[in-house]
Amino acid sequence: MLRPVYHGEHGLRTLRELARRYQTISQDLNRVMKRVKALYRGWGIACAGTQVYAARYRQEWLEKIQHAGVRRRAELLYQQVDGLQGLRRNLRPEFLAESRKHKAVKLLRQIPCIGPIRAASLAGTDADAAPVPKQTATMDL
Repeated sequence: MLRPVYHGEHGLRTLRELARRYQTISQDLNRVMKRVKALYRGWGIACAGTQVYAARYRQEWLEKIQHAGVRRRAELLYQQVDGLQGLRRNLRPEFLAESRKHKAVKLLRQIPCIGPIRAASLAGTDADAAPVPKQTATMDL
């Protein structure tokens, strides 16, 4: 005698999932970039800055590695960097478009030093603190 009752669409679930996806991709990208630098530092090659990741300088950086196996490993890491950067670049507009639908993001944007991505992330991840009504079952009496 239980029937599901729809409590309405609150829209936080989509923003929350997009925030988690964006955060996960960013963390993965950060890890892979650190692996690239660690590979170069492990072979005594100084690699300060972000030029080591740039596609147009990539061949120059790869030529600094003498061993073919290590060079191949660096190439695979660069493929991971490119793939994750592409995923994040594709997700960003969708994430920002969804965030514009929420009042909390507009309020967070008014705080100095909080940009659109951080505001959307805060609204999406901190939404867990407030309970979101789910589809519940009720009993007919």
